[in-house]
Amino acid sequence: MNNTITETVGTAPVADSQLSTNNSQLALVTERRAGGAIPFDTLLGNIRAAAYDERETKAVIWLHHHQHEEGLNLEVLAARLRKPSGKGGYAKHSLYRLFRGIREAGLENIITAIEKYREIVEKQGAARRAGFIETELTGKVWDACDVARANQRVFFIYGKTQRGKTRALQEYQAAHNHGLTHYVRVPEGGRMGAFIRRFAEVMRIPWKEGLDSAKERIIGAVTSQMVIIVDEVHQSFIGTQSNPHRILEYLRDLFDAKACGMVLCGTVALKTAMETSMHAGILSQMRERGMNRGGLLLPDVPSAKELGAIAAHYGLEPVKAESEAGRLQKEVVSEQSIGAWITVLTAAARVAVKRGVPLDWEQVVRAHATFEAMGKGK
Repeated sequence: MNNTITETVGTAPVADSQLSTNNSQLALVTERRAGGAIPFDTLLGNIRAAAYDERETKAVIWLHHHQHEEGLNLEVLAARLRKPSGKGGYAKHSLYRLFRGIREAGLENIITAIEKYREIVEKQGAARRAGFIETELTGKVWDACDVARANQRVFFIYGKTQRGKTRALQEYQAAHNHGLTHYVRVPEGGRMGAFIRRFAEVMRIPWKEGLDSAKERIIGAVTSQMVIIVDEVHQSFIGTQSNPHRILEYLRDLFDAKACGMVLCGTVALKTAMETSMHAGILSQMRERGMNRGGLLLPDVPSAKELGAIAAHYGLEPVKAESEAGRLQKEVVSEQSIGAWITVLTAAARVAVKRGVPLDWEQVVRAHATFEAMGKGK
């Protein structure tokens, strides 16, 4: 019996009697379901009914997540999985039965094919993420996500806007893209309905029966092995809604029901709302569920080590503080943001590539001057 998925899910598996195994009818139903992309909570129910073991469960969940992320129909997805002979891929009906929890001969072969395909996808993903700059801040954010997952607790992260929090969280999700790491942002204005719509899409839950149904099905689709990353949580307290704490209250209910890892990230406005606002009393229960009640407060200004890592990414030596480039770096980072500084470095690097010359600090200064001139309409 599978020990990986043990939670009660929101939707029961489809009974075999509800769907004819006649190939023509099966193909019709597959097409009606947008290429066989069944809801995730339904998938979990099917996995439990089929008693997939841990290895099989991981492969099926990853493939379903990959299908959703890439927007693939079953026919295209199945063709990418290579049979043991290496001659051709699988038929879409094989994946449809796999997702429905119908065990049949050849299951070992298709699981192996999924694992090999996953290796290829992850190598390609690593290549695409090569431009991501790993810094001290990245390490702190990733450690927080790992701690939340390992201990099945809530972890709070606060930091200045444009500090690099969002990129670090998104890269964590991409690097742990196995169907058990989910990232969702609270939309501008912090509306509950808009947030749940986003969350439902992330969890592969169809929006059919309204807000209350979606909220229940999201909880049904979460397992204790997951880490749920919620970014821009401070937006809940910026809008004009009468109950700005509703999103956090829902997330508390989700955590209580599934004991999953959860990372809640926002600006210092979120920290203030949690600790000293008129809603602090209501939100105290959420803080008590956190591993770090005070939260991880990221520094407003990057350290010299972090700036050095960013410079090294562009092939530059650490800038001398007394140089023109050093003074410029301090000005942009302190008065604007680290994101603005990286934009300058990226622009200078592109010019250097076009000219076929190595990037140096003089070109960085010129790139910034070009931006300034453009801003003044010159």
